[in-house]
Parts: sequence; C-alpha cells; structure tokens
Amino acid sequence: MAKNPTAKLRVYVIWLVVLGGDRRSTWNPDVMPDPRVAQFWDAERTSGAWFARHVEVADGFMWDTYLLYGPSAQWADGPSPLLDGNGTIIEYKQQLQEHLTPLIQS
Repeated sequence: MAKNPTAKLRVYVIWLVVLGGDRRSTWNPDVMPDPRVAQFWDAERTSGAWFARHVEVADGFMWDTYLLYGPSAQWADGPSPLLDGNGTIIEYKQQLQEHLTPLIQS
C-alpha cells in the first residue's frame, strides 16, 4: 500500500484465533498502518465460517485468505462479484498482485 498511496482502495483485515499463538494480546495492529485499512479482531472465529459459507473460495472455514472485489462490488447476501480470492496470502501474493495492479492503475 505504501507503493500506491493515492490508490482508491479499501482493505478489511479480520484477525482470527486459529493457531496456538493467536491471541489478542500478541496481535500487532500496526502491521497494516495505512488509513485505508480497517482491522477487526474475531476471537469467536465467526467470520471464518461465515465467509466459507458465502464465498466460493473455501469449504468449512476460511482464514489466511484474501478476497478481492472491484469498484462495482455490492453487498446483498454477501459481497459480490468476487474478482479473485485464494490462500494462503503469502503463497498467492503474486496472484493477488496481478489481479490488484490493474484496479489501482485505472
């Protein structure tokens, strides 16, 4: 995000308790300090199950996943249309960049 400070985008990050070391006390919200980022803590893991049911990227439970929506996205029963999504974020960061770049350049 630092490379594109004027790009019109919004990032929503939901932090979940999934692995043994995942605790709010160890969470560093400064890992994404950009003002276009809204961060949420989901200790109950509700969002992981909800997104897995409503988005065609994962079955059962979703975490460490990105979902990319374009400027025409709407929220009805869930967000759509999905342009791209996958996980893990680190593993698929090149794919995310390839799909995101045209959006922030237009």
